[in-house]
Amino acid sequence: MKLKKTSAILFTVVISASLLFSLSGCKEAQTTTVTNTTTKTTTQTTTITDISTVTETITEIISGQPATRTIIDDAGRTVVIPATINKVLCCGPVECILTYMLAPEKLGGWCFLPNSSPGAEYFDTQYADLPVVGGWFGKSTGNYETFISLEPDLILASDAATVEERQSKFGSIPVVSVNVFDTYDTMPESIRKMGVILGAEEQAQKLVDYYDEAVEYVASVLANINDEDKVTVYYAEGDGGLRTDPSGSQHTELIDFCGGSNVAVVEDQTGYGMTSVSMEQILIWNPDIIIIGRAADATLYDQILSDPVWANIQAVKDGRVYLRPNNPFSWFDGPPGMNEIVGIYWMIQTLYPEQCTDLDLKAKVQEFYLDFYHYNLTDADYTALMANTINTS
Repeated sequence: MKLKKTSAILFTVVISASLLFSLSGCKEAQTTTVTNTTTKTTTQTTTITDISTVTETITEIISGQPATRTIIDDAGRTVVIPATINKVLCCGPVECILTYMLAPEKLGGWCFLPNSSPGAEYFDTQYADLPVVGGWFGKSTGNYETFISLEPDLILASDAATVEERQSKFGSIPVVSVNVFDTYDTMPESIRKMGVILGAEEQAQKLVDYYDEAVEYVASVLANINDEDKVTVYYAEGDGGLRTDPSGSQHTELIDFCGGSNVAVVEDQTGYGMTSVSMEQILIWNPDIIIIGRAADATLYDQILSDPVWANIQAVKDGRVYLRPNNPFSWFDGPPGMNEIVGIYWMIQTLYPEQCTDLDLKAKVQEFYLDFYHYNLTDADYTALMANTINTS
């Protein structure tokens, strides 16, 4: 019986090889019917119209597993994707970072060059050397030919409104719409969905578990914070720190989530965000804490601490001006996404240090970097990473 089964498999391989040889170099072949007998009583017939179908058929016959699978993406589209994903490219940074966190070996290129300082990339060099392919996000416009030339199995796109346009340009390469960040409450669902697409369900659940623990910790701290005791925060963006985003914005959700009171009462600019404000308005708001972030001048931290006008603000008087940790990806905004999960611990401690004396922030950060940025963050790395980001007094 074993000899007969082996003979049947060999017959399949011979027939398959013959088909591939005869169809090689052809975009389309005449419709052909192939009969494969795997046992004495079972016959399977497959109709083949092109060489890609031949390849899928052979894969299914030999492995017993389907070569493709059908999913419903977050735009409600039915998409056929490879059963096994080996290379992924992304249209935007949020899906790109999450792909790196869940399955770095499958990332074919970066949408943007990850943040780094000299000698401190904070992720393995094999990933640092991936090509930067660009994408369609913020003010960036990607190049379709560049994407296609890298021959990805799949392209991920977080903008559901443009996914059909992307698909029309990418042809036979499947484009999947993924809602990788909506609100903090939807993070676990988005992470698990990406895990299924990438075949990285276990890693996805590991990230969800880390997130859940952070959420529970925040809840335990905020249970003892009354509304009147909430710390007020100004998020300083743009050149000179004179741009910001209000409470309820995707760009400042981490402040809201960790129980801070965002002082900015401005219009919420959808998309890229950033509303211009005056120095006079910031003085009126007089925040307890200033966080310096997206698109701010590199010298803004020193400028705020030495400027006689900023010196009138309570945050400056108390020395509570902080840069956001930003390497290799921001912990707070720029972009808003799963990269902010490690920022949950940082933000709650920044807002309420006296209530977080039991928190070992360094241990939680090192755990996150090892498990999700695939980098062993040393104590020296941590010290450099956190410069001017926490109250060390």
